[in-house]
Amino acid sequence: MGNMRVAIETCAICGAPITGLETRQRWNAMILCANCRRRLTSDAEAGSASAVHYQPNWVKDRLIRCAFAAIALLFPFQYWYAKTRAEPYPALILPGFGASGLGTDGRIHAESADLVVGLDDGSNHIVSMGTLFSEAPISHVASMASIGLRPKAMAIPSDLWGDSNKYFLKSKVFPGLVVGTVNSAYWSGLPPDTSRWINRRIAELFPSHTATRAKVIWYADDFSLRTGQLARDRIYEVSVEIK
Repeated sequence: MGNMRVAIETCAICGAPITGLETRQRWNAMILCANCRRRLTSDAEAGSASAVHYQPNWVKDRLIRCAFAAIALLFPFQYWYAKTRAEPYPALILPGFGASGLGTDGRIHAESADLVVGLDDGSNHIVSMGTLFSEAPISHVASMASIGLRPKAMAIPSDLWGDSNKYFLKSKVFPGLVVGTVNSAYWSGLPPDTSRWINRRIAELFPSHTATRAKVIWYADDFSLRTGQLARDRIYEVSVEIK
C-alpha cells in the first residue's frame, strides 16, 4: 500500500474526478483516470496518432539558444555601423527615423537629384533616383545617389590609406565599405563603371530609343506652407554629365 492513496485530482483529458483508492499514475506528466490511461496505452501500442509522445530535441534547443545569442552579439555592431556608416538592410532593429531637417526659418531643407535623359527623337525625360535605383531598398536610394553621383569639394588624396597593406586588406575583404567611405567624402569624377551602369539602366528604361545625352542634376529643396498647402522650391546646385 506504499504507493496507494485517496486521489483528489481530476483526469487531465476527460475531467472526471479520480475517486476511490487508485494508483496515482502519470502519462507524460499528466494525471489520468484509469479509462483514459488504458485508452492511450492501447493507442500507443497500436501506433495511433492520438497517442501523446514527447521526446526533447536537444540539438534544436541548442540551435535556438545560439541564434538568440548571435542576435544579441550583433546588436552593438549594427548600432555602431548605423551611426558611423549607413543603416544596414535588412536589419535587426528599426531605423533611426532622423529629424526632418526643419530650419530656424520654419522651412524644411532637403536635397534631391534627377537624371535628365535626352533621346534621339529630340525629347527630354526626367528619371527620379527611385526609378534609377529601382532594385535597391528605398531607404538606401538617397545615400547611394549621394555617395556615387554627387560631386564633392575634395579629390581623393593619394595617401588616404597610408599603408598599402591596409588598403589591400580592406579592399579585398570589405570592398563595398572602402568604396562607400571614399566616395562619401571625396570626388575624382564619375567612375567609368558607374557611367556604364547608368547607360545600361537608360537603355532598359528607354528600349526603343538611343540616349544622346544624360546628366544628373542636384537641387537644394526648400519646403514651406503657403496658403495652407505645401510648396516646394528647387534651387540648382550642381550637375554631373554621364558619358
